[in-house]
Amino acid sequence: MTGYELKSRRQAAGISGCTLARKAGTSRTRLGDFERGDRPAPAGEIDRIAAVLDDLIETKAALQEYAAGRGWPVEAPVMGVGVLQ
Repeated sequence: MTGYELKSRRQAAGISGCTLARKAGTSRTRLGDFERGDRPAPAGEIDRIAAVLDDLIETKAALQEYAAGRGWPVEAPVMGVGVLQ
């Protein structure tokens, strides 16, 4: 996965760069550099950040599903994960 692909997935999921950076244990500036291709990521770092993003996407989808099941207002489904009405 490239930094650009990571950014596209993050934005499509509605997850901020600050949230992803904090959960991945890196700075927002460093994450932004990777996403723009301004800085090459050390071996495995994009994969590690992508795994954190996957966890965030799954968690967000689960929370939305929980909320929808109780009739609470929710956002649109996250990247096709879960079915919300």
